[in-house]
Amino acid sequence: MHALPAAARIAVGRTIRLAPLPKHRWILPLVSVLAFAADQGSKVVLRAALPDGAVWTPFRGVAWLYLRAGTNTGAAFGLFQGAGAVFVWVAAAALVAIAWAYLRQPRMAVPVAVGLGLIAGGAAGNLLDRLLLGGAVDFVRVGPLPAFNLADVCIVLGAAVLAASQARR
Repeated sequence: MHALPAAARIAVGRTIRLAPLPKHRWILPLVSVLAFAADQGSKVVLRAALPDGAVWTPFRGVAWLYLRAGTNTGAAFGLFQGAGAVFVWVAAAALVAIAWAYLRQPRMAVPVAVGLGLIAGGAAGNLLDRLLLGGAVDFVRVGPLPAFNLADVCIVLGAAVLAASQARR
């Protein structure tokens, strides 16, 4: 009657329904992409607008906040200068760990997804800089603090969101 075994038969005319993604499954990838795009976009705009060594003070009379591009071969906020290769591996490992957690955890709380998304987007932004330019492009300068970029802000904010969500438990 049928030439194919039962396991190989395809139901003709039936609608195949895929299980819906768990609620909020899209948050982590969306936040990651937005953080990465904002970081890389800000760096592209900065490099196009400011020649090497130029300083821009966006607010008149606020000399403690200014923009000036520089390359950071260390960690966030200029720490551990010259250890750039280590941070390439650290960022890559963080991205793999976040992807693994995302794939293994079908139901993730919104704050956890947002926190991990911010960390992943920031880590990916700085990783791309390190691979293409030899160091992360830092340009925001606030008073005596080390220079930083939007990726650094995303990483720190993501860690704060994760810590706050864990503290509530």
